Amino acid sequence: MKTLIISGMSGSGKSLAYKTFEDIGFYCMDNVPVEMLPHYQTYFEKHQNQFDKVALVVDGRDTKSIKMLPTQINTWKEKDQGIEVLFFDAHDPVLINRYSETRHRHPLSPKGSIEEGIAKERELLAPVRAIANYYIDTSEFSSRDLRAHIAKRFGDIKEGAHGLGITVMSFGFKYGIPLNSDLLLDVRFLANPFFEKNLKYKTGLDSEVQKFVFDQEGAIDFVDRIIHLLHFLLPRYEKEGKSYLQLSIGCTGGQHRSVAMVEKIAQILIQEGLDVHVVHREQED
Repeated sequence: MKTLIISGMSGSGKSLAYKTFEDIGFYCMDNVPVEMLPHYQTYFEKHQNQFDKVALVVDGRDTKSIKMLPTQINTWKEKDQGIEVLFFDAHDPVLINRYSETRHRHPLSPKGSIEEGIAKERELLAPVRAIANYYIDTSEFSSRDLRAHIAKRFGDIKEGAHGLGITVMSFGFKYGIPLNSDLLLDVRFLANPFFEKNLKYKTGLDSEVQKFVFDQEGAIDFVDRIIHLLHFLLPRYEKEGKSYLQLSIGCTGGQHRSVAMVEKIAQILIQEGLDVHVVHREQED
C-alpha cells in the first residue's frame, strides 16, 4: 500500500490536487486531524486489497496538532511503512491574488488580512515542508498544467521508481522571468524568426520555425551542452533529495526560439525515460 500525505499552503492547489488524485485511483480524505492518522493508517493496512493507494490531506487548518506530523512521519518511516509527503506551495503574491479572485477568507486569519494568514501558515507548515518527499510550486501552473503534472507523476507510483520530475518551460523575457526556475537559459543569441515574413505568425511548434532555429550555427551544439549539463546535475539533485526541477528557456516574446528549443530538449529527455512536463507559458489559454 502507498500512502501519500498531502499538505501545503492554502490557495496553492490542494483542492484541485485532491480531485486529481481521486481521478487517478487514490482513496482520498481531506482535512484529516494529525492525531487520527495512526488509526486511519492501521485500518488501511488491514484492508490493503481495497486501499492500495491512499492520499490524506493534512494542513494548517489543524492548527493544534499539525506540529506533530513530522514526528509521526518519522515514526512510520522507522517501521518501513510506505508513507511519503507531498507539499504544495506558491509565491505569496500569487496566493494573495488567488484569494482576491475567490474572495475567500484565509483559514488562519478569518478576521484579519490575507497576508497575516499566509505568514502564520508559512511558519506553521515550515517543519512539514522540510520533510516533504515531493515539492510542487504551482505559481506558474494553470489548473490544466497542475492536473497533467499530478496525473503523470503519481498516476502509477512504484517503489524505487519516482525519479526527478522535470518541467521544461518556454517564456518571453519581455513578460518577466518565471519565479520558480531552478535553471534559466537565454536563447536570444539565435536569429529571431519573428523578423521572417513567412514565420512571423507561426510558433516554435511549427516545423518551419524549428528548421529555421536549428539550421543556425550553434543551435544543436547548445542543445547538446544542455543535455550534458542535465546528465551531470540530475543525479546530484536526486542525491540531495530534490524531487522537482524547472528548466526555463527564454527568448524575447516566448513564441519562436524558446518554444522550439524546449520542444527539442523535452523530446530528448522523454526518449531517455525521464519524467518531463512541457509548459509554453506565453501560449497558455
